[in-house]
Amino acid sequence: MADLFELKPVLLRLKGSKPKVQFEGQEAGAGNISIQEDGGEIKVVDENASAVLTTLTKLRTNVSVVRIPECGAASDTWERAVLYAWQDLEVVEAGIVPDVSFGQADNYATLSMVNKGADGSGNTELCSKAFDSAVSAYVFTGFGTISNGSVSEGEVLALKKEVTGNGQQVPASAIVLV
Repeated sequence: MADLFELKPVLLRLKGSKPKVQFEGQEAGAGNISIQEDGGEIKVVDENASAVLTTLTKLRTNVSVVRIPECGAASDTWERAVLYAWQDLEVVEAGIVPDVSFGQADNYATLSMVNKGADGSGNTELCSKAFDSAVSAYVFTGFGTISNGSVSEGEVLALKKEVTGNGQQVPASAIVLV
C-alpha cells in the first residue's frame, strides 16, 4: 500500500516555455526545485534560494480492521490469526471495538496481540489488556503499549484470549491494528 502525505496548497503553472512552481505563494522555476527526504518527511526545496517551500508529512495509512464473531464460551481460551504481513511492518497501536460493552471485575478475559512468526510457533507478545473493568460498545479500547512491534514479511499476528476466574465471552468485535 502506498504511503500518503499531507499536502499543502501547490500550483504548477506554465508561463511561456518556462515552467513555474508555486508553493504557498512562493514561486520558483521548476528546474530549481529538489525533493529531499529528511527524517521521515519529504521537503520541496528551492535550490536557488536555499528555502524549504513546503514539507509533506507522512500520515498513518496502514490500518487493518478485522471482524471477529462472538467467540465460544466464557471459559474458552483461544488464538485467532488476524494479520499476515505481506511486507515488513511496524505495529504502533492495537485494540478492539466491541459490539457490546464487556469486561468485569472477577471473571474476565485478557486479550493479547501475539506474533506467531512465519511458521505459527512464535509467542512474542506485542501488547495485552485485561478486561477487568467494563469497556463501552463501539468505542476503541487499546491493548496497551506496544513492545516488539516489528513484524517481518511472512509472519502472522494472532489475537489471543486468556481467562481469569470463570472468564468472560468476547463479543463480536472489530480488531484494529495500526
